[in-house]
Amino acid sequence: MTGSNEFKLHQAPEDGISAVKFSPNTSQFLLVSSWDSSVRLYDVPANALRLKYQHAGPVLDCAFYDPTHAWSGGLDHQLKMHDDPRTPCNAGTFSQPDKVYTLSVSGDRLIVGTAGRRVLVWDLRNMGYVQQRRESSLKYQTRCIRAFPNKQSLAFSNDGSTLAIAASYMYEMDDIEHPEDAIFIRQVTDAETKPK
Repeated sequence: MTGSNEFKLHQAPEDGISAVKFSPNTSQFLLVSSWDSSVRLYDVPANALRLKYQHAGPVLDCAFYDPTHAWSGGLDHQLKMHDDPRTPCNAGTFSQPDKVYTLSVSGDRLIVGTAGRRVLVWDLRNMGYVQQRRESSLKYQTRCIRAFPNKQSLAFSNDGSTLAIAASYMYEMDDIEHPEDAIFIRQVTDAETKPK
């Protein structure tokens, strides 16, 4: 413990942590994905590991759909959904066309960013098919997607004509030169934003 209002959770992942998400409406439960191929659910006030499940490869992102459903995805090309994450019940595994780098849940939509600059939008009420498939027109791979609560757009302005993208390059010590961190603003047309 480093201070009176800070503590370290027990049974931490054995490799890099890729995402941490609190349960909606409460800070009691924390979902953690990791490069050790695990997803862990912690009861924060009790400092207890409630659930741990595995993917076949590193897990790069996780999210709560609601307080009783959790999603995760990673380099194994799989999305996994756990029904009531406080019990070990895998409610579904869904193959993706490529590695899953990022995901976000808003309402009944699951937005997934995969390798190949693909963005897939799933309707959580019917996981039998992808609702929308898009290929990013950006030069670099999508590493982070966050859906807006209004469920109307991914990262567009209110009128849908402007897209804002934050870009940050992760590098290691003595790495070669890299692009500066930046926020890109792009004007988009109706043809680019309408489902095909």
